Amino acid sequence: MMLVCDASDTWRKPQMDLLMARTEAASLPIHSFGYGKSHDPGPLWLISNATGGSYTFVRDWYELQDCLAGCVGGMMSIGVMNLRMHAKVLDDSRFRIKKVAGVGGAVVASSGLDVDVTLPALRFGERRELIVELELDNRAPLGGSSHHREDSISATDAFVQRMGLDGMSLSDTALGEGMMDTMIDEAPVFEVDGGLFDPSAGKTVARLGHPVLLTLAIHPPSERPTHQGWSDASIVRRRAELLTHQMIMRAIVFVGRRDFNHAIQLLVGTRTALTNILNTSLPPPTSRTTRKELVTLAAVRVIQSAMADVSVLVDALEENPDGFGREWRPFGAQQAMVFRDQLSWTGRTTTEKIFWCADHSIELFGRSSDWASS
Repeated sequence: MMLVCDASDTWRKPQMDLLMARTEAASLPIHSFGYGKSHDPGPLWLISNATGGSYTFVRDWYELQDCLAGCVGGMMSIGVMNLRMHAKVLDDSRFRIKKVAGVGGAVVASSGLDVDVTLPALRFGERRELIVELELDNRAPLGGSSHHREDSISATDAFVQRMGLDGMSLSDTALGEGMMDTMIDEAPVFEVDGGLFDPSAGKTVARLGHPVLLTLAIHPPSERPTHQGWSDASIVRRRAELLTHQMIMRAIVFVGRRDFNHAIQLLVGTRTALTNILNTSLPPPTSRTTRKELVTLAAVRVIQSAMADVSVLVDALEENPDGFGREWRPFGAQQAMVFRDQLSWTGRTTTEKIFWCADHSIELFGRSSDWASS
């Protein structure tokens, strides 16, 4: 569903409560378009967040047709609907799921052993990246009572027991100094299963044919000094995207309270943090064209785009804080949601162009532009 709104007096709590209840019951993504600088973006943000839709800021009439064409093309590109993912911790004595970032509505069990994530739709060419934060409990001793050892059994202990060597344990001194101490172990972290609806086939898949198992390689202790390697560029990029989304939305809240100084300080601090991430968390460029180098260059491009968006908002706040809400407030919210959802319908800005990847969306947008110019 697409919703175009240009009204400036849509915020009435009783009506919004009724509207939110109806939209949640419909279970349909609502893609909202705020038309004009005088519209009230607050209700549109709530509707889009509650239904798993998107929010797009349209400045004038000439942009409206292209934005709608891009959204219609995105709907035509849908390949999977109602994607439900379930992650279950296997080694429950060691790992706990603390948080899932990058998607709204993730339900983490109080025990930290299970998490359920729901995505309304995925399009051909689209990629959604989630960060699952785990907590590792290293306080469980290897010795102690047999009951406690059974609760905290490792993958290597289980392998030894399956081989019929129940009397041996990694806590034995002779074994710890022998061959088993030099083996590379793989500890299971969690298993991901899911279900989906295929609109082209009209079928629902309740479970995946082959659930995905995430394992962690545990290397034996070494006397060599450990070299602190670089962080994975894709994870650094995704964290920078989520940081930008959170800080821009918090700054918009400060602007709504007319606390412009705190909003400027928050955005300036965000720009400084992104600069530090760019300079210290990514490996230096090389002349080789490898997959790792391409991932790093993509991360640099996204972080630079985020810095540019934050700089634009800082300049707008410093020059005219009273007029910030008319144009730059909805623009900042749009960019923040693009960073969070990794989804865009147009290529008007650098950030939108990076995440504008649905194939039919690009095609229909081009046709709309050609028709308008003819």
